[in-house]
Formats: sequence, structure tokens, C-alpha cells
Amino acid sequence: MKFRAPSRLWPLGLFLAALAVALCVLAPAWPQMLVLQGPDGAPNLARPGLWRRAAEWICRGGPCLEHEALLKVLLPPLVGHELFYALSAGLVALGIGLYLRLVGLPLAACFGGGLAMALSGYHFTLFNAGHRGYASMMAYAALMLPLVESALRRPRAAWAAFPLLGVCAVCGLATQPDVMAFLLLLVIAYGVFRMLHLAAAEGARSFLAPRWKPWLAGAILALAAFGAFGFGTLRHVFGDVVAGREAQMAASGAGEVSAETAEADPEAAKAAARERWIFATNWSLPPEDLPELVAPDLHGLDTGHAPAPYWGGIGRSEGWAESGEGFPNFRQHSIYLGALGVALALFAVVGACCDLRRRGEGGAERAAAPGAVVPPGLALFWAGAALVAIGLALGRFGFLYRLFYQLPMMDKVRAPVKFVHLAEVCVSILFAFGLARLAREPGTRERLAAKGSIILLALGG
Repeated sequence: MKFRAPSRLWPLGLFLAALAVALCVLAPAWPQMLVLQGPDGAPNLARPGLWRRAAEWICRGGPCLEHEALLKVLLPPLVGHELFYALSAGLVALGIGLYLRLVGLPLAACFGGGLAMALSGYHFTLFNAGHRGYASMMAYAALMLPLVESALRRPRAAWAAFPLLGVCAVCGLATQPDVMAFLLLLVIAYGVFRMLHLAAAEGARSFLAPRWKPWLAGAILALAAFGAFGFGTLRHVFGDVVAGREAQMAASGAGEVSAETAEADPEAAKAAARERWIFATNWSLPPEDLPELVAPDLHGLDTGHAPAPYWGGIGRSEGWAESGEGFPNFRQHSIYLGALGVALALFAVVGACCDLRRRGEGGAERAAAPGAVVPPGLALFWAGAALVAIGLALGRFGFLYRLFYQLPMMDKVRAPVKFVHLAEVCVSILFAFGLARLAREPGTRERLAAKGSIILLALGG
């Protein structure tokens, strides 16, 4: 497949399109004298200006690289706070669009995939909950994908791409360390898969020969960039965030139990371990809420919303049905992935399976055109990642999270529903693959898959 590099001004057009849509959607919440839509973001308004933040970073090693700093300097605090969400939506669309273009998709599919991610339900509606850190983090996470693809496809780009990857990782970890850590794992998994995929297509020796030196130099520069800008971030994550989470767990009766205490009082240790599990898996995604991925707000909008209160199970306290203690639910966002998005994502996956079947039957040339817009393995990677993300989002209601919980430090992660964020990335990319496939002349199997997608869209919408 011939490499297609981004050209001219289409990335700016995609950024401005996402920014314009976000502004239109969010503008009704911005009248003067209106209280903050997201109370969790109120402490950010008291943070100092760019120069003072830079001085603090130089003296103490704290992160000061977030793109919100410029808004804080140029605009009044409340205006900058609200516009920040729209700016982040534009950056998210830009990152996903650039990645899609680099893997060879037409511009229409790049615009569709970028806008789908920027306006995905969970990502976009977190504005209502004031999760400013997530909005900032997601912009950097999205920009990592085109950097990885560019470094793998173009050896000369590795010199700049790897250091920028380090900077993006620092900026994301500084604002939302837990979700960014999972997205980093996803990006790493993609990078390894894509490297093996390209090496298998070109031949390992011919693929690695022009790349290993730029990769080595780029990796050294990336570590240097991460070390230069990330020391304060890592200190904050492991010193403040982890310690704060332990204190939070201890206050709820889920503190760590030492080996001596566990040996002396096994029952107390067992009870504490259960409390930690309950604490970590609060805000799991109940199976009955899964239809909301394609049917928006089927169980209401959000908790406390007067016209349409949320009556589902996200955020429900353990044992609430029996005791009535705690929360019946607590949600301030949507988890809607989009009926059309999921339908075309499934269409892309079915088409990829058809391409693989053709290759198995000896039809490699037919598998490469006209329907195979991207290599089938690429679509199946993102489909597998989406399934894993949804499986983890189920939390206490699924088996996968119990395995994940056994990993080091993972007992300190809270709210499994946040893995829907990873699914949003995967589905938006698959949606773009489906758009690109529909733009080509489909074969018989693709027509059947398209009809099935339309039926799913009608049922889910």
C-alpha cells in the first residue's frame, strides 16, 4: 500500500470543524453569570498564569505543558475554562484524523472518524461532570497514534516523533494518570502489532534496515524528553495520586492489610480485601446498560436531572437494593458510542473477515481491492481492543476485570466504566474504516454486511 502523508490544509479544516460543532453544542451553557457547568473544575480557575507556572515547574519540577495554559493567560478564567473543552475536542479530532490519513484512508473517512471520536458520548459529555483533566489528556493520547504510525512508516520521522511521544505521555499523565496509563498500553500494543504487521508485509530485514538507527536515536530522545519534563509528573502520580487514593480507601474502610495483620486475623483481612474490591469496582458498567452504547440515554440522562433522571445502575452502591444505603446510581455523562458508528464499525470488521477469507482461498489480489481499504489485520486489532475495553468496563459484572485486578497497582484503580474511553477510540477508528469501505465498490459479502449494518442502525437508533 502506498504511503499517504498529510498534505495542505485539511488537518486545519478538520480541527476547525470539530471546534465549530463543539462550540455550537456547548454554547447554550455559556451565558454570562451562569454557574460552572462542571463544579469539579472550579479549583482550576485559581491556578496562576503561564509565567508563574513555568517558574514553579523550573523550581519544583511540576508539569506545566498542558495546552490549557495559553487559554488561562489570554482569556478570563471562566471563559477560558469553558472554551477549553471545545479546543480539546478539536485536538482529539485532529489526532484521530491524522492517524487515519497515515494508514491510507480518504479524507471523508478521516473527517468522519475524527469527528466521531471528538463527539463520542462519554468523552464529550464529561463536560457536564467537569472532568477537565480527562479532556486535556485525551487530546495528547489521540495525537500519539499518528506519531507512532509516522515513526513506523517513515524512518526520518522517528527523530521527531519519538520525543514528541514522550512529551505527549508526560502531558497526559499529568492530567489524568490512570486513563492515560491504559491508553499508553493501548498505543504500545498497537505499535508492536503494527511493527510486526509491516515487517511481515515487507520482510523483516528490509523493514528494519533503514529504521533501527532512527528508532534507537528517537527512543533515546524520547526518554530524555520524558525525563526532562516528566520527573515532576511521576513524583506527583506516585507520591500524591497513589497516596491520596490509599487515604481515600482507608477512609472508606478499605485500607491495606499487612501480612502480620492478615495472619493474626484472617477474617479481618478477608473483609478488608472485599472492601477494596467494592471500592475499586464502584462505577462498573452493568450489562443492562450496554444497550446505551447504541441507544442514547435509554435509562435517562444523568443523576439528578429533573426532566429525565438517570435510573440505571452505573454508580450504584454495593448492596443498595437490600439496605438502601449509599447511591441508587450516580452518572453525569453518556456512554453512547453511536448507532451509526457501531453499525459501520461492525461492517468494517465483517469486511475484514471477508478479506481474510478471500486470502485463505488464494484470492490475495481480490482481497487487496476494491473493498480492502486497510489491511484486514488492522481492523481486527481495533475490534479486539474494543472488545477487551468493553469487557474491562463491565468491572464486577464480568470475569475480565477480576484478572485485571490481580495485576500490581490495579487494586488502586477505580471506576471500571472508564474503559469505555478506550472503546470510543477503537470504534471511531473502525467507523472510519467502514466509511472508507462503503466509498469503494462492494462485493456480494460486503453488500450483505452493509444491509445488516443498516438493520442494526434502525434497531439501535
